[in-house]
Amino acid sequence: MKKIMSYLSVAFGVALVSGLVYGVIEMFYLTGQPGAMFLQPATWFDPTYFQYNLLLALFAILIVPVITIFYVVRMKEEKIRSVKTELTEDEYSKNRDYIHKTIDKSFRIRNYIGSIITLTSVVIFGVSIFLLFKPVPLVAPEAGVVLSGVDFNKGANFLMLGPYMYQYITGDTAYVTRLMISLTAFMYGFAGAYTYLIGHMVRSYYTLDLVPNIFVSSAIRMMTGSILALVLSFAFADTSSYMLDLSGKAEETGTSLIPIFSFFIGFFPGRGLMLLTKIANKGLGLGMKSEEYKSIPLNNLSGMSQSHEMRLNREGFDNLDNMANACWLDLALRTGFSYSQLRSWAGQAWLYNHFGIEDYEKFKSLSGISDAHDLEQYLAAVADSKAPDWQTIFNKPATAHLVNKAEVVSQLLPGWLNSRTPQI
Repeated sequence: MKKIMSYLSVAFGVALVSGLVYGVIEMFYLTGQPGAMFLQPATWFDPTYFQYNLLLALFAILIVPVITIFYVVRMKEEKIRSVKTELTEDEYSKNRDYIHKTIDKSFRIRNYIGSIITLTSVVIFGVSIFLLFKPVPLVAPEAGVVLSGVDFNKGANFLMLGPYMYQYITGDTAYVTRLMISLTAFMYGFAGAYTYLIGHMVRSYYTLDLVPNIFVSSAIRMMTGSILALVLSFAFADTSSYMLDLSGKAEETGTSLIPIFSFFIGFFPGRGLMLLTKIANKGLGLGMKSEEYKSIPLNNLSGMSQSHEMRLNREGFDNLDNMANACWLDLALRTGFSYSQLRSWAGQAWLYNHFGIEDYEKFKSLSGISDAHDLEQYLAAVADSKAPDWQTIFNKPATAHLVNKAEVVSQLLPGWLNSRTPQI
C-alpha cells in the first residue's frame, strides 16, 4: 500500500510540474517575447509603487514556507516538553518511545513539501491578480499616449459573466460592469480566505498544531471562498443599481458592499454555502428542513468552541460517538490540544453516549462528575467501601433510574480506559 501511495505521489508531482512547464512554454509561444512577458508589468506602474507591490506580493507568497520552516526547526522540542508536562512520570516513561517516534515523524520537512507547494501556487495566482495585474482603461487614449495594463475586457467568459454573457455576444458594453463586479467579488473572496489563513497559521504556530492538512484545507478554502463569492455576487449585485454605468449614471451605495460581502464569504465559506443553499431552496420552492441525524454534536462538550470543533472535524471527529473512541494521547501528539483537555472531552463523550443528553446533565448536576476521569477518581476514592453510594446521590423519584445506569457505567469504565491506551 505504501508503494502504491508513493507511486501516486510521484505521478501527481510529475503531472503538476509538467502542467506548469507546459503553461510557461505556451505563454512564451503566444507572446513571442519570453523575457518581456515577465518584465512588462513593471512598466504598468510608477517604479516606486511597483517595487512596493512586488515586495508586498513576495511577502504574501513567502510567509507560508517561512513560518513552516521556523515551526519545524524550532518547535519540535517545545512539542515534546508540552506533552511531557501533561503526563505523569509513569505515563511518560511508559509511552516515551511512542511519543518521540510520533513527534519526530510529524516534524519532518518532507511531510510539508506537497501541501506547501499546493498552497503557495494558489497564493501566487491570487496575489498576482490582486496586486500586479493592472487593468487597462477602456477610454480612448490621447494622441501619442500608449495605455498599458491587462485588458480584462478580453477576459470575458462564462465564469465571470454567467447569464450576462448575452451582453458580450450582442455587443452591449454593459457587460464590462458585470465583469468588474465578478472580478471584485472573486478577488475579495480570495482576500478573505487569505486573511483567515494568516490568522490560522499564527494560532497553529503557537498552539503547536501547524500540520500539513492546514495548508491543503486553506488552499481549498481560498478556491471555494472565491468561487462562492463570485456565484453569490450574481444574486446580490445587479449591474443596473450597484455599479457605475458606462452611460454616466451615478454610483449607488451598494458598490462598497461588494468587497465587504465577498471578504466575509471568503473568511467564512461555510456560511456562504449555507446562504447559497437557502437562495437555491427558495428559488426551487424546496423546504428548508434539513436531514436529521441521531448523533450528538461536539458542541455539547464543555470547553468546545467553533474553532476547536473545526479542528477535530479535520481529524475525523464530528460527533460524540467518534470522540468517545479517540485515543487522546495520539490526538494530543497530532494536534495542538492538550492531553488533559482531550481526555476530558473523550470522557464526557463516553458518558454522554451511555447516559444520553438529558440523563448526563442530571448525572453531572447531582454527582459533580463531568467526565470518565472524574468517575475513575471517585470510584478509586470509595474503593474501600462495598460500592459507590449512588442511591444516596440519586434519591429522588425523577432520578432513581440513574442508579442502575451509574452502576453499569462504573463496571464498563475500566475496559474503556484500557482500550484508549495506544498499543506500543
